[in-house]
Amino acid sequence: MSSRTLIGWSAWAGMLGGILWAVLPLGTVAVDIQNARPGTLAHLASAAVYWLLAVLPLALLLVGLVGLRALHAETYGRLGNAGFLVSFAGLALMFVGNGVEVASLTFSGSESAVGHSLFLIGFLLLLAGSVPLGIAIIRTRRDRSWQGRRAVARRRPAARGLARRGWRGYLSRYRPRLLGSDHRPVRGRLDTAGPRPALSGP
Repeated sequence: MSSRTLIGWSAWAGMLGGILWAVLPLGTVAVDIQNARPGTLAHLASAAVYWLLAVLPLALLLVGLVGLRALHAETYGRLGNAGFLVSFAGLALMFVGNGVEVASLTFSGSESAVGHSLFLIGFLLLLAGSVPLGIAIIRTRRDRSWQGRRAVARRRPAARGLARRGWRGYLSRYRPRLLGSDHRPVRGRLDTAGPRPALSGP
């Protein structure tokens, strides 16, 4: 798999994960897994909603974060690398914590203190890592924007001169063909006609 394909798929995964994570509050309001009896259809549906909205989005966001690193790894420097590592560790702990929590709710019907602790630690790490990562990405995009503007400013005068020379060369080369073979420059016709006669005095 090429790097462009990886970046493209990770971008879609990150967007889908963000959408599902944003829908999580609505899902927890609509279903309540703690009040559903284990083994019933309502309990299975509630567990499926929790796995879909509380665990899967974090895994997709991890994939999106990996693609973001593949896109900016060579440009955002040490600050971005440090922010990525801390953010990745935070998201991974959040994923494990929610997985333990939802698994405990699914099979035993009770919450997990370990899952809560892992999620909280991961959330704090994600907050700490997102700041330097965001600063590095903004700085990288700003530098690329300035480089692009400078390149355009440098090419603009050269493009104008090339356009002028191109039109002159085109006209001088193809004008005789457009007007006919007899329409040659006046100087050329005089030169091919032979030497000019000398003017005699009075």
